[in-house]
Amino acid sequence: MLKIHNNELAENTIIKYESLILLIINHFSKTKMLTDPLTAISVIVINGITIINDEGFDPSKPVYFYLPPMHADYKILRLMVAADDNRAYSAILQGSSKNAFEAGKFYNATVTLKEKNSLMFIADGEQKLLFIGKMDNLQYSINDDGNWKDLGTSWVYFGKGKVLFLRAKSKRGVGDGTNARGNFQFGYNDVKVACAGDIRTLVNYDAYKTADTKEATFKELFYKCTPLISAPALPATTLAAHCYDNMFYECTSLTAAPALPATVLEDNCYLRMFYGCTSLTTAPDLPATTLATHCYWNMFHGCTSLTATPTLHATILAPNCCKYMFGRCTSLTSVPALSATTLAENCYHGMFLGCTSLTTAPELAATTLAYGCYSNMFYGCTSLTKAPVLRAETLTNKCYEYMFYGCSALKEITMLGMKAIPAGYMDYSNCMYCWVGGVSSEGTFIKASNTNIHLPEGISGIPTGWTVKEE
Repeated sequence: MLKIHNNELAENTIIKYESLILLIINHFSKTKMLTDPLTAISVIVINGITIINDEGFDPSKPVYFYLPPMHADYKILRLMVAADDNRAYSAILQGSSKNAFEAGKFYNATVTLKEKNSLMFIADGEQKLLFIGKMDNLQYSINDDGNWKDLGTSWVYFGKGKVLFLRAKSKRGVGDGTNARGNFQFGYNDVKVACAGDIRTLVNYDAYKTADTKEATFKELFYKCTPLISAPALPATTLAAHCYDNMFYECTSLTAAPALPATVLEDNCYLRMFYGCTSLTTAPDLPATTLATHCYWNMFHGCTSLTATPTLHATILAPNCCKYMFGRCTSLTSVPALSATTLAENCYHGMFLGCTSLTTAPELAATTLAYGCYSNMFYGCTSLTKAPVLRAETLTNKCYEYMFYGCSALKEITMLGMKAIPAGYMDYSNCMYCWVGGVSSEGTFIKASNTNIHLPEGISGIPTGWTVKEE
């Protein structure tokens, strides 16, 4: 069954369409869709009419669309498709091109999942785009008409029936070196934009599926693009250092992140990638088991709508790899276990800092610590009532520094192991400096029964007023 949603379309209205209908899967529909991204489709025609197929989408079967009247001078309709898998496709409307499409009738449209070798930008009103930076052979086309032009330094207008397509042959993406960056800008923040397609079509649109991405970086490509509601696919498994650094920084309308399938990471590859994406509700799976320096640093910092984190499969960490990764994600309530047993300098520093809704801390599997590894990890988590079990026998400099500082509801800490004082230290003040400052005034501290180490009372030891028990 097809439903048409438009309260403003008058009976027998004649609308002059350009020869284009935008077929969008999920993006602009205000009607609730099914969870499977390919089970529902909506059509955005030029006057803003939305048609919903809510019984499921089967690529092997034709889809029927109910269209409003169209002027006889505009007979041939082409459909462009964007799917929630972040790729662009094409579609064909079956029927006679000799007759105008009439109101109140159904027409057969076959959706062909043929990927396009360009990025596609679709706006829900008049919009304009500008690129600042360097990208080799960057070209644009309107409505995929075959007329490709170099994208210069002027605004390009699209929307209102005009779809913007971009492609390039830029081996290094936005340029050479760690300071290279390039940025798309949209002219109107109140006009939403959906982007679809494969990012590799900017590396080599002629052979994007096999494009060599080991030097391609897209640092700050969508930096502060607040109208952006969907991102292109990022299927590359070979990454470059800084490849997606700040890529979607403060894209405040972005609700879902693209899949990140790479299992071999490079330094700074996802640094601040989704920083400040306040509408982001889901995060991608992170399959890498060995991390790189700064790879996840601030990756989701300030994503205040994020309610769950991906499972972190990493077992071997790197310096600063997860530093502030979920900092100030104020909607997070629980997170999966951190299974890494080999830690690195500052690896989890501030990882959940300011996560004020976090009630359950992740299990910490490591027994051998590293400099600053858990410092500031739960700083300001005001809803946390119970600390994860701390199993390390030997502490290191700054390992627990400010770890639970400001956790005002925290009432239980279990510290097992703790059998040795770090070499060169007379006490634990350098390892646990201010680690329990501002916790609850009453609580229970549980320690191993076989330890002969005695912690002082206070913010750098056992919280004042707490009951001490042995396991």
